[in-house]
Amino acid sequence: MKHGNFEDLEPEVREWINQIRNVSEALFLHMVDFVDKGVQCESDYIRIYPRPWVGEKNFLFTFFKEIKSPEVDKVTCAIPENYIDLLLSMNGAHIYSMELFGIASRIGQANLIDHSKFQARDICYSNERLKRQYGLSDDYTYFAVRPYSFTENVGYFFDSAGNISARLKNGSVVGKWSTLEQFFQEELEKSKSYEKEQNRLHSH
Repeated sequence: MKHGNFEDLEPEVREWINQIRNVSEALFLHMVDFVDKGVQCESDYIRIYPRPWVGEKNFLFTFFKEIKSPEVDKVTCAIPENYIDLLLSMNGAHIYSMELFGIASRIGQANLIDHSKFQARDICYSNERLKRQYGLSDDYTYFAVRPYSFTENVGYFFDSAGNISARLKNGSVVGKWSTLEQFFQEELEKSKSYEKEQNRLHSH
């Protein structure tokens, strides 16, 4: 476990975090704000800020190592180009209470998700099996989720034009953005606030 400021981290860790900065400045700033709390870097993921008061292996942030272009070509679902750009920098993440979906490793002739591996929620499975809960057509791509209240989650979707919306399962639209950066600027603050409300984020 590494502790210290961003400049104190090992070069390969700084490079990985800077790679995420290419996707979103807002996301990068949230990450850097907590690196002094501790960084665990493994071959397939990086985790920031351990929270043993939440769970034995709980971290505030988990970012999975980027997917390679040949792996993107193998997916069985449509993924918007701007989200593919994100996956080429990080293959999904847990950020505060938000989950960003990734492309999961699969095994065997049946092409089943490898549940023995620690990885992000699979974006194709989420769209093929879980999106139906929101009653949306194939024009929408389900790419992220977070708690909206103690009893309800909010799902995040790209439409065919690349715009992003936040939707509840009753059909209500509770947010709209035209870019991923706008989305991260607003929703990461809400996700951070939710963690504070649940007493899972100590004063920083």
